[in-house]
Amino acid sequence: MKPIVRKGHSRVNRQRDPDGSRAQTLSRGIRCLEELAAAHGPLTIAKLAAGLDVHRSIAYRIVRTLEDHHLVRRDADGVALGLGLIELARSVTRGWEDNVRTAVRSLADELMMTTYIAVRDGSDCVVVISEEPRGRDAVVTYHPGYRHSLKAGADGAAVQAALLPDERKALGAQMVETARIRTVAARGYANSTGEVIPGLSAVAVPMRLRAWGAAALAVVFVGSKFSVAELARRLSSAAAKIQRAA
Repeated sequence: MKPIVRKGHSRVNRQRDPDGSRAQTLSRGIRCLEELAAAHGPLTIAKLAAGLDVHRSIAYRIVRTLEDHHLVRRDADGVALGLGLIELARSVTRGWEDNVRTAVRSLADELMMTTYIAVRDGSDCVVVISEEPRGRDAVVTYHPGYRHSLKAGADGAAVQAALLPDERKALGAQMVETARIRTVAARGYANSTGEVIPGLSAVAVPMRLRAWGAAALAVVFVGSKFSVAELARRLSSAAAKIQRAA
């Protein structure tokens, strides 16, 4: 999740907390999340320590604690915000998320295809909302939490096309072919067959969402009576409504 950072936002006071080390540790943890949100990408422990004005060993302990609660994640690129923040935000975004889920469910029923929203988590593409069409005996199941490499699938390409320049730069070598991303951005959708699961096709459109930043609205299917262009048109229409609601 990428929290909103308003212009002119002032950071937490960096002076020692007069209430003691516990309050100071909490303040440092919050500031760590703010540093990561402002960075729009992974930071090394050294850069986090510099931003927090603490020793690297202290920054490491803060990161370990936040990581235990899934509020941050670590990989080869450094430390970044974790998907556990979504759980904390649900009480604030519950009404918005319900509206999004309703829109996704409506599209799934309209197309009679499993429809889902995927977001970026490090170098992976992760499903966060998924709805199966009602009234159909055999459907493709994509459970929330299902993940695969950003280099694969229509959803991975669409999520990358939705990245901001700084986010794309931070992703670096994990990017799929630049030419493909340019094509997706230009025409507004990505499609694939067999890239994630053999025999399955997918069409996805890029989105930017308040709760998750770069995202993709996608359908996955074995066969379809709709053309790829028609699926993309309907996905784009639904994505526009979802983004306005966000």
